[in-house]
Amino acid sequence: MIYNSIITKNRQYLRPQINGKTNFMIFQQNIRGITHKTEELSFSLSEINPQVFCIAETHLRPEEINLINLGQYTLGAQYSRWHFRQGGVSIFTLNNIVFDVIDLNQFCREKDFEICALKIQLMSTYLLVLCIYRSTDLEIYRSPSGDFSYFLTQLEIVLNKLYKISVNIILCGDFNVNFSDSTSRAPVLESLLHSFYLESIVEFPTSFMPTSQTIIYNIFLDKKTLKSQVYPHINGISDHDAQLIILLDLTYYFSKSPSLCRRVIDDYSVQKFIELLSHESWEVCIFK
Repeated sequence: MIYNSIITKNRQYLRPQINGKTNFMIFQQNIRGITHKTEELSFSLSEINPQVFCIAETHLRPEEINLINLGQYTLGAQYSRWHFRQGGVSIFTLNNIVFDVIDLNQFCREKDFEICALKIQLMSTYLLVLCIYRSTDLEIYRSPSGDFSYFLTQLEIVLNKLYKISVNIILCGDFNVNFSDSTSRAPVLESLLHSFYLESIVEFPTSFMPTSQTIIYNIFLDKKTLKSQVYPHINGISDHDAQLIILLDLTYYFSKSPSLCRRVIDDYSVQKFIELLSHESWEVCIFK
């Protein structure tokens, strides 16, 4: 009930913020495989039109991610697994966003530390967006390479490489660390990030189990330099909710007029819609 009240309150506030001309928005979600969800994802994005969106668990190989078509969005940065299944992270931007890709592949190790980044030019500063994914402990323990210490070490190396006072860092993704549990690994991770002036801003549940709610997806930034609001976004295309961060009063350079995204309705799309409906279980999930 508390979570539902948060969603209702956020939706009332969200619409005027989305309509703000100078607000810069970043959307993130663990998509649990994007291949058969591009249409649903495009429709979900069209409701809010974020400038950037970050995806964890693309479940794609390196040669497959470039084939994904999301209309008015361009693939900016990505990391995909070569050996193990699933995993992978990517960052997409609107077609008119000016950005530079930051190559971090040398620091990645499948399951343990998967990260990608890009730098966006704003009117007054640069915004460095990083998307990260760490496998669940259950998946990691099936591999002899699983090591949370390795994750922390590599993250510190990357931040040391990228951190500059003149650049604002946004670190988001699926850490598979429960930030709502003070006895978990969260304090150690937060202490490391705080040394780079990065603080968490997600305080609502992001993942739900039959008997528990956790915060395993988070967004970190410098609260002193970036004014922001963050909201849950439920689109039903994954068993993990999305989050939307709105950076207030930021303007950016763009290279051309953005294209429009619209749903094509014809005989094929209608039949496809009916087919998708036939696969739904129609079970109602109630969060207490």
